[in-house]
Amino acid sequence: MIFSLNAKDPLATRLLADGIPYQLLLLLLKFPPIQPLIEQVYNDALTKGIFPDSWNVSLMTLLYKKNDPNDMENYRPISLCNTDYKLMTRLLNHRLMEVAPQLINENLAGFVPGRFMPKMQCDVKLSWNMPKE
Repeated sequence: MIFSLNAKDPLATRLLADGIPYQLLLLLLKFPPIQPLIEQVYNDALTKGIFPDSWNVSLMTLLYKKNDPNDMENYRPISLCNTDYKLMTRLLNHRLMEVAPQLINENLAGFVPGRFMPKMQCDVKLSWNMPKE
């Protein structure tokens, strides 16, 4: 999964806290001498709970929403995390989405690929209107 990410990913256009462009990380991921080191970092994180210090760092900044830019209420704070940390969250998300359908009740549709929210709404309406015994 780590080595299958591509530059067309929406993450590729974001500025992240460490200033490392996503495209540079992708080039490093494809460089054979570095691949085992990167795999080791991510495997240690997943299996041993060993995380690089850089994953505890983020940069908080303000994001302009709309209206008067001089009014602070028109901004919202966001945290920019490091590129390697964002890559790890993508990896975890990918793995979770593979098993989510087996872990989440079939009557729940939110955040489960392949489940359709309007179908769930129809099921609720139908069961609500069923005669009570």
